[in-house]
Amino acid sequence: TEDRQREQSGDRPIVERGGDGALKITAKRWEGFEGEIQLEVLGLPKAISASPAVIKKGETQASITLKCDSGAAPEVFPVRVVGEAKINDQSVKQFAEMQARVSGIGPGFTMAQISEVPLAISEPVLFNLEVGATQVPLVRGGTAEFTVTAKRREGFKTAIALVVENLPAGV
Repeated sequence: TEDRQREQSGDRPIVERGGDGALKITAKRWEGFEGEIQLEVLGLPKAISASPAVIKKGETQASITLKCDSGAAPEVFPVRVVGEAKINDQSVKQFAEMQARVSGIGPGFTMAQISEVPLAISEPVLFNLEVGATQVPLVRGGTAEFTVTAKRREGFKTAIALVVENLPAGV
């Protein structure tokens, strides 16, 4: 009998080159199992290391911290998370699973359980943009303004050009 199950959250784990990231793992505990679950990431490239992680007795979540070397090239790797627990004095291992939406040609979709997820190494993000409005009212012949805030990575001072796209005709 399976006494617990693990799920990965986030369908696209990403680690910046020279940065870190995390995989949040959630245990679904069954049949009264409350013991510790040791977590391990399998399939990591040499450029990424993972911290040891444990879902503690009685708890349902833990995060695995990932660190990426600064010289790593952007790439995608399939990884799996395995949990190991003692049940009735026996070591039991199980892969974490997550739901993936699967759709084909035409309407509709189905959900599938997968245990292997793509982990991406990305270029460092130099800035993020935040728009200060979700809607901008504009009357015919009028003007409208909205605020865009740039959050820059430390040391990034280059000018950021903004372009507004997909406006209706005549705007």
